[in-house]
Amino acid sequence: MNKKKITLSAHFKKLFLTITKPLQKLFFSNSSEYWKNRYRKGGNSGSGSFGKLAEYKASFLNDFAMINNIKQVIEFGCGNGQQSKLYQFNRYIGLDVSESAITQSIKEFENSNEHAFFVYNSMAFSDRVEVFKSDLAISIDVIYHLIEDEIYNKYIEDLFNSSYQWVVIYSSNTLEPTSLPHVKHRLFQEDIKLKFPDWEFIRQEANPVYQNTEQLETAHACFFIYKKITANNSQINMQNHN
Repeated sequence: MNKKKITLSAHFKKLFLTITKPLQKLFFSNSSEYWKNRYRKGGNSGSGSFGKLAEYKASFLNDFAMINNIKQVIEFGCGNGQQSKLYQFNRYIGLDVSESAITQSIKEFENSNEHAFFVYNSMAFSDRVEVFKSDLAISIDVIYHLIEDEIYNKYIEDLFNSSYQWVVIYSSNTLEPTSLPHVKHRLFQEDIKLKFPDWEFIRQEANPVYQNTEQLETAHACFFIYKKITANNSQINMQNHN
């Protein structure tokens, strides 16, 4: 009986999303404005920044940074600091398109000398003198929220160009369609392979946290690890994270 209720619930939710999709798109302008408005109105980064899933992501990244002797981390799409609070990095730079989210993050870490936050506009971002360059660049639950191809391509470029050694991405890697106007799944691994031949794909980390299939934004996401081929650091020695 419970199984039937869950199935019906999922069915009606998908039906509702299908019916309301045109209306949702009517009020959706672009990726940047969506997140600016969401945080401005008191919204948050989504369910993936709370609870067991947030704890798992932070635990994996904290272990990765410790094992690989990471001194500084830069995150493209840090949100309002909910996920950042769980990190244990030596030095951390957080970038986000939302001024409201960055203001919240600055306030959250106002007594820390190890955290820095900046508003990020991909089309007005250039760092040829490597001010932001770090040992590790991370992208957590961002790629499938970049609807516009131009924004997505520049974001990927900035992400990889901001790291000396490692890039870790937490995202879906599929072309599965969705009714959500602020979600667009991509086969980003193919793009990285073509655009960044000097980066080696190390492995994909299976997500051990059970995720409700109705959580369409995060249902397919897991970690993807890349290492710069020319880096002098040793081959990744991290065991599968439990």
